Amino acid sequence: MNEWILVIDDDPNNLKAASHILLKSGMRASCVRSGEDALRFRQKSGERQPDLILLDIHMPGMDGFETLKHLRERNQSIPVVFLTADEDS
Repeated sequence: MNEWILVIDDDPNNLKAASHILLKSGMRASCVRSGEDALRFRQKSGERQPDLILLDIHMPGMDGFETLKHLRERNQSIPVVFLTADEDS
């Protein structure tokens, strides 16, 4: 079975690029544009869990750190890799 990656990023260009790279590598990708969308997505997916989450640090509203906090409060033990396009981070 393909690895399933959830990509959380507010920039549509980053989502498109990540999705393209993951799909080309034979992985399944689901993309959402905010921390709030990610929490709703995870709630709807029920028992199914992605194998990995790629999470943007800097997003309007709920940033990556707050999103991760909420995921962990829901006992989500999915590995997370933080991403940023900010050269100062």
